[in-house]
Amino acid sequence: GANSESDEDTLFSFYDPTSLPSTVAAVPPYADRHGGQTVVVSGAGIQPLGAELLCRVGGEDGIEVPAEFISMEKVRCMLPPAPAEWDGEEAWASVCVVHAGSAPAGCTAHVEFYDPHSPPVLQKLAPRLLPLHSETDEPLHVFGLNMAPMGDKLLCSFDGGSPVPASFVKGDEVKCTAPDSSEAKAIYVSVSIDGGQQFSEPLPFVRFDKDRPPMLKSLDPLYAPLHTPV
Repeated sequence: GANSESDEDTLFSFYDPTSLPSTVAAVPPYADRHGGQTVVVSGAGIQPLGAELLCRVGGEDGIEVPAEFISMEKVRCMLPPAPAEWDGEEAWASVCVVHAGSAPAGCTAHVEFYDPHSPPVLQKLAPRLLPLHSETDEPLHVFGLNMAPMGDKLLCSFDGGSPVPASFVKGDEVKCTAPDSSEAKAIYVSVSIDGGQQFSEPLPFVRFDKDRPPMLKSLDPLYAPLHTPV
């Protein structure tokens, strides 16, 4: 029989050379503050401009790094080290695709930075009260700074005991299952992002007995004038 040949389809795209890119997301949205992590930044209106295609990290006066063109919707770039001022509650930065010498048309993408060599700083717990002998394992949500998606290195410890796995929720939140207790008392939780080498300073929550009334231990002050809020 006769030889047959098939042509493969090739996608060819036109772009407007006068348009500016807009950026909507960076993946992953969390990065080691020491730099060197690659993120894929997505948006629209991206053009294959070679060395003039950049990622600008940290806003209008931020740090510009080369961007590798993937498509008209995506680029790849390597994040720079985070300056000292991008720390604590300010440990995040916008990541915008730009053409050299111009501003983006829009940019809502950002990354949150963490330091894998420092423990988290805990700020609050939810809930702060958990009943004894609960039939459901209600997770304890732990909020703070320098949380990170570190897989099996992300741990909780209760009263300094053996660590248990924690789950990353978002940049300032992890959750873990709190142990039960034989008595009503305060229990202290700490979090590690490096496999247990360093733990945060602890915060307490309380296991309470829902079948017992509260027990009053002290009252201060013991005296107050009539008709005066105390």
